[in-house]
Amino acid sequence: MQQRNQQGFTLAEVMIAIAILGILSVIAVPSYLAYVERGHLANARAELLKINMQIKTERVKNPKLTQADLDTKIKNFTGAADKTVSDHYEISLARPDKNSTFYYLLALPTNEQHTKALLVDSAGSTYQCSNKKAAEDAAKERATPGSDCKKV
Repeated sequence: MQQRNQQGFTLAEVMIAIAILGILSVIAVPSYLAYVERGHLANARAELLKINMQIKTERVKNPKLTQADLDTKIKNFTGAADKTVSDHYEISLARPDKNSTFYYLLALPTNEQHTKALLVDSAGSTYQCSNKKAAEDAAKERATPGSDCKKV
């Protein structure tokens, strides 16, 4: 009787390999998505700080600028945000008191993959909020953002 030399994997070996891959993907995918979001948040923060600097420069160059003219310029600045940022975040301005020069610049997530939002006040302080609603609520008042927003 002659024995055949069989090559390949048994069904049990293949099933174990698939189970291991499944477990690794359950761990790795959320970590990777959090890593990607941190990168996008860093880009959004840099963009908000750049816009804030443009606003301050405009105020210094033209101190007699009316609030309406400044609002128009700010809309131009926020509308010209970097595409890598505008693909993931909506950049906007919130002014709690219409008669004040104090404002917040917001970067609010526009897709389901991102949950965190950013807030930069007119002084340049940056806050990372756990969600879009926390950032919107913080921008309605001129108080220090609440517990859902941490200074970064």
